[in-house]
Amino acid sequence: MKPLSQALFVACCLASMLAASPALGQSDQQTRNDCADPNPQTRIRACSVLIKSADRSDVNTPVAYNNRGLAYSQTGQSEAAIQDFDQAIQLFPSYAIAYSNRGLAYEAQGQYQRAVDDYDQAIKLNPNYAGAYNNRCYALAELGRAQDAIADCRKALSLTPDDPKTLDSLGLVYVRLGQYGPAITSYDEALKTAPNLPESLYGRGIAKLKTGDSAGQADLKAAAAIDPSVATRMAKAGLSP
Repeated sequence: MKPLSQALFVACCLASMLAASPALGQSDQQTRNDCADPNPQTRIRACSVLIKSADRSDVNTPVAYNNRGLAYSQTGQSEAAIQDFDQAIQLFPSYAIAYSNRGLAYEAQGQYQRAVDDYDQAIKLNPNYAGAYNNRCYALAELGRAQDAIADCRKALSLTPDDPKTLDSLGLVYVRLGQYGPAITSYDEALKTAPNLPESLYGRGIAKLKTGDSAGQADLKAAAAIDPSVATRMAKAGLSP
C-alpha cells in the first residue's frame, strides 16, 4: 500500500517546534495550528501565510514547507509538493521526514528510482524510520526488486510490529511474486488491526481467487463497498481479477 496518509503525523512537529519560538499572538497561533490541520486546503492557506511572512532561519519554516507539501500531495499536485519538499530540505538538510515525503511525491509521478533515492537518504538520516522502509518496500516492488522489497517490509515490521499498512505492502509484494498463501497471511494480519482497509480486503480477494477460492469475491465486494475506487487503484498497482 502506498502510504501517503501515514506521513501526516509530521504535522505534530510544528506544535513541538513552537516552544522554540517567541510568544505568539492569538491569530498567529491559530495560523500555526491551521498549518497542521488535517484538511489540506486549510493547511495550504495557513502554511502559505507562514511561509510568506517567516524568516527563513525560523525553525518552523521548513516544517511549514513540509506540511504544505503534504497538502499538495493529498490534492494531487505532486510537482508543487516536490518544490515544497525541496525547500524544506534546503533549509533543514537533515529533515528525514521531508525526504520520505518527497519520495512519495515522486512515486505519484511514477518516478520510482528517484523515490528510492529519497527513501535511502531518509533511512541514512534515521535508521529507525519505519515509514521510510515501508515506502521503499512499495517503490522497490514497483521496480521489480521483490526480494529487496520484502526485506524492507520486514525491517519496517521489526520497528512497528503489526502495522497494517506495512503488512498490506508485504501482501502486495507476495501477490506479485505469485506467493498467494503468504500474501493472504499478510493481508489477514493487516485486517486484524484495520478490518476496513480496502486495499487489504481487495488484495486478499485477488490472492484467494488466484488460488481458486471463490470466497475472494466477497472480499472484493467488501472493499468496493468501503471505497468504490479501490479496484482502479489496485489495477494500477498490478492487482486485478
